[in-house]
Amino acid sequence: MTKALIPGSFDPATLGHLDIIRRASELFDSVTVLAMQNAKKQSVFSLEERSEILRAMTAGLENVSVDAFDGLCADYIRKNGITVIVKGIRSPADLTYEQEIASVNRMLCGVETLFLPSLPQHSHISTSVGLHLISLGADASAFFTAEVISRLEEKFGKQ
Repeated sequence: MTKALIPGSFDPATLGHLDIIRRASELFDSVTVLAMQNAKKQSVFSLEERSEILRAMTAGLENVSVDAFDGLCADYIRKNGITVIVKGIRSPADLTYEQEIASVNRMLCGVETLFLPSLPQHSHISTSVGLHLISLGADASAFFTAEVISRLEEKFGKQ
């Protein structure tokens, strides 16, 4: 059985993330979406909140599960028998960044990374731009689900 892992901070998850998750669910027997802590970023949502959001977003995808982990991705991979990592790529900059991480994961735990290019309609979507739009009271429905927008408005106050 092919067990795929889609790791990320997902703070919060975007419609672009959801597209990559859906497409991976069509390719692999089992997909785990792993919300992880990124020490370089100040989190908007806790790991628990991000996991709740991801569970709601992926509820209709039967072979997709959600987990949270605060540690080294390679440790999670070894512990859970993951056979492949899936990462979405929007731009050449994403690819350069993700190739470095893929090399480290291959070295640490022998797992390959599959890069899925974003669909053109999602290539502009980033969490940071979506959060900026929300902070200015602009429409972010092209970036986030209605539930994510509601949670963000609750957290930051409706603009």
